[in-house]
Amino acid sequence: MAIREKMHPDILESLFLTITGRKRVANKISICHISLLMNGGEVDVSVPLVSVVLPTHNRPNHLSEAISSVYGQSYPRIEIVVVDDCSNPPVNESLTHHSPKGFELKVVRHDSNLGANAARCTGIEQARGSFIAFLDDDDRWLPGKISKQVSVFEGRPEVVVVYTGQQYRDTSNRVTGIRTPSTRGNATVDILQGASVGPFSTLMVRKKTIDAVGPPDVRFPSLQDKEWVIRLSQQGVIEPVTEPLVIRQEHHGGNISDDFQRRRDVTYPLFLETYRPLARSHGSLVERRFIANIASSVAAAGVTTGNYKDASRFALHALRQYPLSRDAFIYLLLSLGGKYTYKPARAVKRLFHRIHNAAF
Repeated sequence: MAIREKMHPDILESLFLTITGRKRVANKISICHISLLMNGGEVDVSVPLVSVVLPTHNRPNHLSEAISSVYGQSYPRIEIVVVDDCSNPPVNESLTHHSPKGFELKVVRHDSNLGANAARCTGIEQARGSFIAFLDDDDRWLPGKISKQVSVFEGRPEVVVVYTGQQYRDTSNRVTGIRTPSTRGNATVDILQGASVGPFSTLMVRKKTIDAVGPPDVRFPSLQDKEWVIRLSQQGVIEPVTEPLVIRQEHHGGNISDDFQRRRDVTYPLFLETYRPLARSHGSLVERRFIANIASSVAAAGVTTGNYKDASRFALHALRQYPLSRDAFIYLLLSLGGKYTYKPARAVKRLFHRIHNAAF
């Protein structure tokens, strides 16, 4: 193994733990197994190391595709930190990849299922890169994603987050939607009022910024990405890469955002408690639009999960806070019509995206 830089202490520890089979405890998380695969050949240390944190649980087929999409990146120096959130069987038994040149692969295992956000926090603790990107195990990246994000950071120390566009695909791998990002600059106030940045799989964050604000907050069962981005945005500038370089697979249930009750009973009040004072500090209009935005997100989850009564209640609350909220108005109409309006509207939206993508 010819590497120009000295081995990081975490690597030495990983090798020791792999050989001995011992455990260590980090922040009350028992790490049962750490394995490290490294490529042969030299590593170009003239470019910053990018760490990719990849949480997973019981999805070996998805995980294999996600890792392959990282291996397809053109960037020359990447570390992959797979956090196995107590899969059965363990990830290391199903992971048969061999790291290509320029890649390192580390597998960290939780001894109990702690959730995706806790897995991301573990991954951040293990990451050694100057920049940290995130990839959910059911998402994929197109080639060039990491290179294009790093290029935005270069020479711009004020940039703390770079995120990309995303495309949605159905189970037949057809593109059903594309989201082009536009939020940029000192964006805290815009995000509080509903401006979108992107889910974890689109984000790359400067490690120094994470050190300043802390990792994602495990108290939030949903909207974890939005909560974290609000904190990150207060440290500097956010910039987009407009190309849809992240592929997100459509799901039919089982996704964390489908857990409507926790979004309603935990996320919503916790979000208001945590960030309403910040929104209020920017004026009453920002405060009201912030409340309307979070209430609309609950209404949206209610519509998509069939909780139409709760959806209409939160949509009305959002409109009382900010009567010009287009999203709240749409969710109110969909909730009042129930499945007779939501399902046809969703079908029309999918058809529109297919026609648009075929034409362009």
